[in-house]
Order: sequence, then structure tokens, then C-alpha cells
Amino acid sequence: MSTWTDLNTTGYVVVRGFLGADELDYLVRDYDTAPVEPMDSYPMRRVRQAALDHFRPRLDAVAAEITATAGVTADELEGAGYFATANGLFPWHQDVDSYLPFQDHLNYLNFYMPIIKPDPTKSNVCLVPMNRLAEVSPEAHTLVRGNGGIMCTRKAGRTEMNDMNSDGKKPLFDFDIEKIADTPHLSAGDLLLWRGDLLHRTQDSHTQRVSASFRYYNAKKAVSRAQLISGGVDKYVFLMKNRHYYQCVINAFDAAGTDHLPAGHLVRYCAEHLPAVRSRPLSIPEFLASFTRPVASTRTQ
Repeated sequence: MSTWTDLNTTGYVVVRGFLGADELDYLVRDYDTAPVEPMDSYPMRRVRQAALDHFRPRLDAVAAEITATAGVTADELEGAGYFATANGLFPWHQDVDSYLPFQDHLNYLNFYMPIIKPDPTKSNVCLVPMNRLAEVSPEAHTLVRGNGGIMCTRKAGRTEMNDMNSDGKKPLFDFDIEKIADTPHLSAGDLLLWRGDLLHRTQDSHTQRVSASFRYYNAKKAVSRAQLISGGVDKYVFLMKNRHYYQCVINAFDAAGTDHLPAGHLVRYCAEHLPAVRSRPLSIPEFLASFTRPVASTRTQ
């Protein structure tokens, strides 16, 4: 039987029947009526505030128990969204938008719960257990552990890892990522809880699966402005595609006049100021210029 301490070994835990029938109905109704939000990276519907408030006490309690028993400190709800196979498949990767602003995937949790799931054997999430990765390649494990933004490509039975935080380095490891992966078969209402640094992909899009994903992060983690804006070409391309959001993050450092801020401060700042940043055009040169301006030069939003 899985326990929360599995988050420190395999990196994930499965809890069967986590959601009751009433909770499932609640989320399905919320999904059916939620508007589709325009996203730079992925079209999706957001879990609305009423649903966040409804589920927060229960998820907060689980997060606190995990901190006490497994030492994973993901203590604040960032937000939640619905992921549907109708919107496409994800290849092998680590999440990016949860790593770049928070810089801490060891203390980041994804509460992933299918709410519409016609077939338990299809349209699941494939995961690479951290202990199995360490067995086949200690070097790959070192690269992946705690990181974010790695994309994987299979090449003749080997696995290439492109880390967007490095400058063009793409190490090729002597193992096939598919042969070390797990694919837990989930039904509607099951919980797949995984740590932010796990490599994962969509199994298939053979069914119209919809899942709710609630994300918890470490609100006290000190985030570095320098780390945010440093990296390789792939990272800069990603930042530019999502430049309104990351402009708001940079503005938070400027407004505070500091190079380091708690992650919780960034979340609260962006919740207040992002709509105004998105309301006006933002050119790529203007965005890139903000990378090199003195931190204390802008004291306003």
C-alpha cells in the first residue's frame, strides 16, 4: 500500500476513491460551465474560485499531513485547472510553469484527479519513478531531481534530455525511458499525487478524459530573479511566449527593490497585477529589456 513517504522514493502516490460521488459531480459541473481561458502554452479551463474554496480545506489537511510524515513542504494552493485529452497530448517532460516562478520542484505537489474517465486502462498519465531512474542512470537522476523544464526524446533505445535551464546541453543516456515508466490505471475519483520534478507524459487520447489538477507549492521558498532570467535559448523562447505573466513576475522584484522574494509574495503580486499587464501590448524587445534593467529602477507595478 502506498504511503506519503513514497513521494521521497518513487515520487508519486495513488489513492483510490479519493473523491466521493458528490465531489465528482461538483467538479464535473464546474468543468462544464467554466469558460475556456486563452493560454499561451495550453488551452484549458480553470477551476473556479468557488470550487477552489470548496476543496481547499481537505487538500490543505492532506498537504499538512504530507509535510509532517514525508517532509515535503507544499503548503499553499497555487490554483487548479482541467486537463482534457481533447486538447492534445503531452510528450515526456517536466512541467515548466510550476518550476520557473517557484524554483522548487521537491516541494511542489500535483493533486491530479480524473473526473471524466471512460476507461481505467486508457488516457492515463505515464510517470518515471525516481528510484527506478536512479537505478538505470544516477547521472540522469541527478539532472532530473528537483529540476523543471526537461524535455525527453527517445533515440534508438536511448533517452535524450533537453534541460531548458542549461545552454544547449542535451545529454544522451543509455536507457529507454518507456521501459522504466509506470502507468497507474485510474478511475474517476482516484487521486494521483506526484512531486513536481517527475517526468511524465499523456498515455493516449483514445478516450475523452478530463482531469482536475490542484497545485500546491512552498510559499516560503526564496525565489531568485537571476535564476529566473538565466538559461538557454529554449528557456528564453518559452519566457517570450508567456511574456505577460513573466513580465509581471519581474515587475514584482522591481517593485520590491530586491533580487529575492518568497514564492507566496510572487503569487499574490501576480494575482493583483497580472490583469493590468495582460491588458496592454508587450513587445519582445520591451520584455527582454526588463531582464537587464536595475532591480530597483521600477517602484511601480
